[in-house]
Parts: sequence; C-alpha cells; structure tokens
Amino acid sequence: MVLWDYKVVIIADRGFRRAALLKFLRELGLHYVIRVCGNVWVSTSNSAREQYTGILGNISLKEGQRKYMWNVSLQQTMGVPTHLVLGKVKAEKGKKIEPWYIATDLENLDKAYRYYEKRMWIEEMFRDFKSRFHWCEYKAESEAGREMLTFLLMMSYTIVLFLGCQVQRTNRQSLVASYGKSSITWLGISFLNHKKASASQLFRQIRRRYGLVAEKLAA
Repeated sequence: MVLWDYKVVIIADRGFRRAALLKFLRELGLHYVIRVCGNVWVSTSNSAREQYTGILGNISLKEGQRKYMWNVSLQQTMGVPTHLVLGKVKAEKGKKIEPWYIATDLENLDKAYRYYEKRMWIEEMFRDFKSRFHWCEYKAESEAGREMLTFLLMMSYTIVLFLGCQVQRTNRQSLVASYGKSSITWLGISFLNHKKASASQLFRQIRRRYGLVAEKLAA
C-alpha cells in the first residue's frame, strides 16, 4: 500500500489477482494497481477503438511496448469493470521476460504502470534483506530490539546502495563482477569484501558529493 498523488493506492502482484478483490476494493472506494494473469478473460466496451473479447494473454506484445485498455470487463462470470495497462519490458540478452497485465481504476495508466514498477523495486529490496543481509537469521524479542534491528538494517542497506552507485559511476564494476549485469547492492557488498578494493576512497567521494548537495539545499 502506498500514499502518493491519490489518498490510498493498493499495489499487489498476481497472488492477489482475484476479480472478487477488485470488486471489493471498488466498493470500498480504494484505488488499486494489481497485476493479473494472462489466462483471464476480458472484453472491451462497445465504445473502445479496438474491440477485443477473449483471453488476455492472447494479445500480442512486442518488447518495450505498452497497450492501454479502458473500461474493460474482467472475468467472464463476474464481469468486473476496470482499466488495463499491458506492458513488456525489454529483456537482457538470453533472458525471457513475461508481460505485465496490470488492472487499475486509475485514469492515468502510465502512472499506474510506474507505481507497479516501484513495487518491483521494493520486492528486490526485501529479497536483498533476506538473501544478502540475512534478516531472517536475527532474533529480537522486544519491540525496541526489533525497531533497532530494522533501523540498523536500513542504514546498512543505504550505505551499500551508495557504495554500489559509486562503483558504477567510477566504472569499477570489473573489479568485482567478471560477467553479466550485477545489482547495485551486490556491487556494494562485493566491493566491501574485495581484498584489493578501497571502499574508503569511494565513501569520501560519496560524502563530498552529498555535502555539496546539502549546501545547495541549505542556500
């Protein structure tokens, strides 16, 4: 759930794709951006420029393309009214990317698509917490302990992100990544663990750059 231009926007992946949920959210007056599966039945309204009735996944999409469908009827039995934005991101070489079928009640479908993209970044963050920071291995019995653990985790994550970004900016990826495209967090952690890399120099560069930003904001 996020708070942005709209009061409340529920953002969810395909695990919450049920038409009954979309109907329930509409009845509550809550905005939603929810990814649905390609095997769902849809039907466009009579006023639509391009008419379509059938399985959503049968609509062809090229890499980098988006399609917009306003006021469609989702799911053959319930016929829930909704908007859809269909998109297929460009895949890295050798990888296959599934299209996104996003149901929303927001009128700005590009904005709905960007909201879902933000959700994917949050998903990557939680994956980093579990696999690279081993969040699940730490135990905190008290509420204060859990708050402190979360605070330390967020601080560590932020520092690693800054370091990973600086590794990219200064073209040092080759020191820690021999092939493929590495994530920002992986670059940061790997650089910290690299025997021949000097993280202190990068941290000084980061501090200097953000110090200049702070001075401009305070002026």
